[in-house]
Amino acid sequence: MNTTTNRTLAAVFAVLLVCSAGVGAAAVVAPAGTAAGADYQLELPTDPHWNTSVDDAPTSFPVTVTNEGDTPGNQTVEVTFDMDRDGEYETTLVSETVELAPGESTVVFFSHEFEHESLGEYHFQVTSEDDTVASSVVNYCAIGLHDVTAVDDAVSAERGETVTVNATVDRTASFASNQTVAFMLDSDDDGRLEQFDATSVALDGQLGENDTVDSETVAFDVDTSGLDPGVYEYTVLVGDEGMTGTLTVETVHYQVDLVVGQPEETLGETTEDFYSPDGRLVSYLHGTPGVGATNSTTAGSLNATYGDAFESSAIVVADDGETANVTVTVAENESLTLSLVSYEVLDVDAGFEWTTLQTLADAETRTLDGGTYTFTVDLPTDAETTDSTTATN
Repeated sequence: MNTTTNRTLAAVFAVLLVCSAGVGAAAVVAPAGTAAGADYQLELPTDPHWNTSVDDAPTSFPVTVTNEGDTPGNQTVEVTFDMDRDGEYETTLVSETVELAPGESTVVFFSHEFEHESLGEYHFQVTSEDDTVASSVVNYCAIGLHDVTAVDDAVSAERGETVTVNATVDRTASFASNQTVAFMLDSDDDGRLEQFDATSVALDGQLGENDTVDSETVAFDVDTSGLDPGVYEYTVLVGDEGMTGTLTVETVHYQVDLVVGQPEETLGETTEDFYSPDGRLVSYLHGTPGVGATNSTTAGSLNATYGDAFESSAIVVADDGETANVTVTVAENESLTLSLVSYEVLDVDAGFEWTTLQTLADAETRTLDGGTYTFTVDLPTDAETTDSTTATN
């Protein structure tokens, strides 16, 4: 089938896409010059169809406007699109004044000619003075479609890192094509995917050796600096087809423990895998580097036999935000092994959790025979100056 035939068929069969993304209505006070009893309600077609845009073919979209009030009305109906997928409806396609008698309806058509490379989902809204309806359309090319056949199911990164997400794109038809492959991410957790990155991929439609189709791996570099810690769903999209995965953005927390005895390499493998159950935890501090939110206190689980053997100050973060220290005074005629230990905690939520694994970052261990000593350990990453207080022993 030649290109002319394809275009002709596409023009004949190009239909309305109505992919419901939420419909809402709100009554408002009619402005001066508008009949107070008019009530302009909007309706989009209820039967969902996929819209096809072939080689920049224009497509029309109808919206039904009905005056459900009891007096004639004169209102503006406006159609706006979110063409750059930033969550704002900034592109006005139609702004038309509609005059209707009570109970009368009319259909307002708005059309748009999608660019061939502008593939993917686009949200729009239609507004009158009394009602708003919102939906979305998906623009894709009817010829030369690629298929996304694989993505990285789950990727994770420490906040601020740039992480690479890989996808495999195959060409399964018998002719070559060039299409846009987009990386979409719901960055603000509003249920809508925003386009973070896109690239053009050209694939040969001819079969290769062993009847294999042309395939290409696409890599998207995602900067997580602007993302809050959490788990995000992403989609790698070609036209209206794609595959999804998850991106976990973690943040680093630190846990600093003053303990009796030797330190452990990891904590949190079980809920009992901490110093408290052994009665060895003297005091602790935890916080988020760079944020300055810390919590420092004396543990109530310390074995009572150590009560008169020593005293300790609060664990504090140094002014440079890179180290934590504590001062310990051991009683005369006592011999005691103490450790100050810092741990790196990777998690999507701030604060201490019993189920979160902690990995040793630094430790200082001393066996003390009376006297006053200062312990210092490095924190996992840079932290701002923080204030902390320790409860009295």
